[in-house]
Amino acid sequence: MDDRPLSILHYLPVSPRDEQWGIVCTTAGHQHVPPGTPYPVSEHPEHYLFYKGSGRTLDEYQLVYITAGRGRFESASCPSQTVEAGTMLLLFPNEWHSGTGWTEWWVGFRGANIDRLEQQGFLCRRRPLLRIGCSGGIERCYREIIGTVEEERVGFQPLISSIVLHILGSVLFKHSNLLYSDNPVVEKINRAKAIMRTDFGRNRSPEQIAREVGMGYTWFRRVFREYVGMAPAQ
Repeated sequence: MDDRPLSILHYLPVSPRDEQWGIVCTTAGHQHVPPGTPYPVSEHPEHYLFYKGSGRTLDEYQLVYITAGRGRFESASCPSQTVEAGTMLLLFPNEWHSGTGWTEWWVGFRGANIDRLEQQGFLCRRRPLLRIGCSGGIERCYREIIGTVEEERVGFQPLISSIVLHILGSVLFKHSNLLYSDNPVVEKINRAKAIMRTDFGRNRSPEQIAREVGMGYTWFRRVFREYVGMAPAQ
């Protein structure tokens, strides 16, 4: 890879009508910053810059997808951690953070709908690193946002902010499934779900299903709820 800094930067206008959508995009881009190079690149507005020893604080959320390189990240709520390719960084407003050393795609956004997701626990400042692996689909979403911005068509904000929600939903889905990918219990839970779909309406109890997949009901119920998001009976 070329060792020169490479970047595509966009900072976006937001109208009062856009704000009513509940989420707006503020910035989007792509950059490669080699080790030892000031980060981010100098073309950023001043309030987006990192300062040596002090990091930065934004007034928006950002989804920063690391596609190459390796570095460190820390924030006010998260101790220093290693960041590798395939990691999504979720940055929060008014939350100090610091990090460098990678190739990234990013999109910044804000709005009442996103604030609500954080309040309801879907987004957590203590867990800003979401490991999702390499995803061409997510990269294409970033490219679509940037391409739409560069066309400068009227009314692009609702479109690109909806793509942000798609990225966020995909990230949470991929991260959750990777957490369970090496857990043998998940195979039993998936077997139980298959039984429920096949036997729907036959009044087979959750206790019977737990026995069939070889699990005690108390353990089955707890793991099922954690993995699926609802109790077996539901």
